[in-house]
Amino acid sequence: MEWYSFIVFFLLAGVIVLLVYKLSKKEKSAIVIPEEETEDDVEAEEFIPSSAEEFSDYVNSRILLILLRTKDVYSNTLMGLNEDDREILKKSAKEVKKINKLSKKLKSQSLKTIKNLDKDLFLSGSYVAQVADYLREATYCLNFITNPAYNYLNNVHNPLSDEN
Repeated sequence: MEWYSFIVFFLLAGVIVLLVYKLSKKEKSAIVIPEEETEDDVEAEEFIPSSAEEFSDYVNSRILLILLRTKDVYSNTLMGLNEDDREILKKSAKEVKKINKLSKKLKSQSLKTIKNLDKDLFLSGSYVAQVADYLREATYCLNFITNPAYNYLNNVHNPLSDEN
């Protein structure tokens, strides 16, 4: 990788952090985040925005949904492992599957949407595809954190020691 790829990566990470910070400061009523996705919603569909504002609102709500759920699952996993609570870990393991479906949907939608974007939205669409890919990787990594933690406690292992 060249040095400029690292700069682009850190810039994108900074934009995501800034976006999450600004959106979390706004009123919750202003942010429309769907809580549950039905099985029909999981299939990828094309989203063709009519304006840049509509495109931005749609993408921001989806990205924020996945980021918040990822943070919650990770926190619950650590809390459940620390407190030896199988129920929390079981719920977290189920939530990981839902988050993975959402991130797969966002990634496939972003790729389909970019094909149909106007010239003025094409540049932001390519960044959305990158962010969707990073979110997909982050949610995929939750599988390797939450599921082993749940299996560890589910197999009736001794609690973690306080020495660490």
